[in-house]
Amino acid sequence: MPKTHKLYCYVDETGQDTEGLLFVVVAVVVANERDQLSQYLEAVEHDSGIGKRKWVRAKSVATSRDQYLASVSTDELKQKIFYSSYADSGKGTFEYLTVLAIAKAVHTYRETHRMGDDYKVSITIDGLKGAEGQRIGRELRELGIKIRKIRGARDESEPLLRLADRIAGLVRDAESGGRVYKAIQRHLVQSHQRC
Repeated sequence: MPKTHKLYCYVDETGQDTEGLLFVVVAVVVANERDQLSQYLEAVEHDSGIGKRKWVRAKSVATSRDQYLASVSTDELKQKIFYSSYADSGKGTFEYLTVLAIAKAVHTYRETHRMGDDYKVSITIDGLKGAEGQRIGRELRELGIKIRKIRGARDESEPLLRLADRIAGLVRDAESGGRVYKAIQRHLVQSHQRC
């Protein structure tokens, strides 16, 4: 009997305030390297000076933000960060689009790492509420995602969730027309995957 792989997926989104004009979902999917990557990201946060700031607050500290982004564009995180952006989706579709983005990220991660059906994924979503978590879990299972558990957390609580928050903010800024952010996004697309 094959060993069951443990996957971990950290999810954040941005754009609900645009009422569907632009909605971005970022999923960071990792396996047994989770603890090592968390330590790496905490060191990068400390060394860059970005600390535990959210992307929106980190923009005022440009040097720290740029140093942080350069550090997360390395091989340690290659093929682990996935994002989906949706335009003109309508404000009633956020939950469905989040489910779709998570399913695509988990599927792509498994495909890239040549992982079969012998897996279970623990999903952490920024700001998730109880009933919403149950619906998302049910919808993901209907799409064939094998879930171990789903939980909510604040994006300041864990380095991999903070990473998802910052990449979501970067993608939103880039797709909203920020030229500096578009250049950074192009660099990230070379290292990470758009779903």
